Amino acid sequence: MFRSVACLALALSGWCVGEDVLPPGPLNGAVAGAVTFTTTLKPPQSVFLSVRWSFKDNNIITSTSTDIIDPKYANRISLDRATGTLELRNLVLEDTGEYTVTIIPDAGLPKQGKATLNVYALITEATIRSPAAVLIEGKSSTNLSCEALGSISTREWTKDDRPLLPSGRVTFSANNKTVFLQPVHSSTRGTYQCRVSNPVSTVTAARDLTVNYGPHNISIIGPSEAAPGQRVALQCTADSVPPANFSWMFNGNDTRVNNSVYTIERFEVQRIGNYTCTARNMVTMLENSTVLNLRASCSAPQWSYLLLLISAMIRSYIRIEVVVLLFFEFSTKAPAKQIDLFVTTMKTSSKALLTVLKMVFVSLISAQQVKVLPEVRGYLGQDVTLPCQFISGSKDTVVSHEWELQTPEGMEIQIAVSNIRLGVTVPDSFRKGRVEIKEQSLIIHKVEMKDAGSYTCTITTFPSGSFKGSTQLHVQDGSGGLSVGAIVRIVILCLATSSLAAGGGYYIYKKRINKNDTPRPESNVKESHRGAEWAEPNFPRTAVVCTTELEESVYENTYNVHDN
Repeated sequence: MFRSVACLALALSGWCVGEDVLPPGPLNGAVAGAVTFTTTLKPPQSVFLSVRWSFKDNNIITSTSTDIIDPKYANRISLDRATGTLELRNLVLEDTGEYTVTIIPDAGLPKQGKATLNVYALITEATIRSPAAVLIEGKSSTNLSCEALGSISTREWTKDDRPLLPSGRVTFSANNKTVFLQPVHSSTRGTYQCRVSNPVSTVTAARDLTVNYGPHNISIIGPSEAAPGQRVALQCTADSVPPANFSWMFNGNDTRVNNSVYTIERFEVQRIGNYTCTARNMVTMLENSTVLNLRASCSAPQWSYLLLLISAMIRSYIRIEVVVLLFFEFSTKAPAKQIDLFVTTMKTSSKALLTVLKMVFVSLISAQQVKVLPEVRGYLGQDVTLPCQFISGSKDTVVSHEWELQTPEGMEIQIAVSNIRLGVTVPDSFRKGRVEIKEQSLIIHKVEMKDAGSYTCTITTFPSGSFKGSTQLHVQDGSGGLSVGAIVRIVILCLATSSLAAGGGYYIYKKRINKNDTPRPESNVKESHRGAEWAEPNFPRTAVVCTTELEESVYENTYNVHDN
């Protein structure tokens, strides 16, 4: 007995203490909640002589043969006498601190343990507040303040479910309570969240932030080429908050169309030109524009229809006028009712075949095309010319011509556009001031290495459409090569030689045909055909063939083909 009393006295004074009987802490509890201080001891064979719990040097409970409890903890604690575990209920903030347990077993040294308890108030009513203002990109600044009730340990900010980090426009207060956004940007808009937490509770507040900006990234969605008679719809889009108002101009003239879609019910030559869409933001008071150059589309390739014509001519039972009409209709993509064509029904003979072949030859010798050089070499710091010449048909009108560059990286860049109404336009780029269009050729002054690439010359005509030719520009360091004047002279010489060769071939061809023809005196011409002229077919317009009495065995039943 004397030994137990003495050891208890030593234990209470801090002497004669053995192993730590509490796990490492701390323990966390919520106001009005409960925590349990669980010891690491197993129930002994004989009960402990004494179990004592204290808080800040004040005894909570001392349990021996009887329990002595501090009145402040009455009805708030429960003690497991077998293990020394203590439950503390109805927590208050003042319960935060260090707790000590001292256990004196029936045999052996006293055991002691210490644990820290942290009591937190639950977090409630979390909200994000910001000044009431209309925010405009680049002009306004704002801040967001995260407020809540309870014991706040941390505040974490996110935007659109991603962590919000400090940057040139984003800064935080010392305790992360407030985030400053200055100035706001279009990327500033979104949903901001503040996560307020402590070890026993977490609450998240959210707020949507609107930033008025734009219009940015304005573009026109629609075709850049259209066939005569085609319906065309152009849609204008822009990034803008609030949504932008749209208006349209055609070749610099107001169209009175004030919505995002511009519709051309039937495309005609008068509709060729530049369509300008302007987007306006009525809050930011800013506007932005873009231009689409609408051209006539290229006609279908004639070679496929030429093969159809030749194969049909091989069959003697095919009526030649049907084949000729098909050739005209397919090569021009025009409906039959638009072709004023006089065709003579011909019997199968060598004269009929020769006549149709001569018509095809005349059509092909006058076909439209764009003449360019496949490759041009330029030298750093010098001027270079990319020649382009359009070999025009007799009935075509050149509406515009344009130069585009496809860089080695695959980017397509508009270099210059020349329009019969608007003149020459050079978009803003590092080439502006260094390029010019002379006639249809492109001149680049003081060539740089980044000027290298594939240049496309596009000639837009009406009604035939667009024709293209590409030139590969190679840029080298050093001097050399031909001068601009020399290149132009070579191109002109080549084109002149080609034209003379074509004209000479056609002249010889006509002479051979005329040699086999017998002169026809005027007295043998029918009275109904007197005064008529022999006319070569001129595609795709009117073709006239006259007959005489001497050819009645070959030609008969002249009639006028119309599609009513």
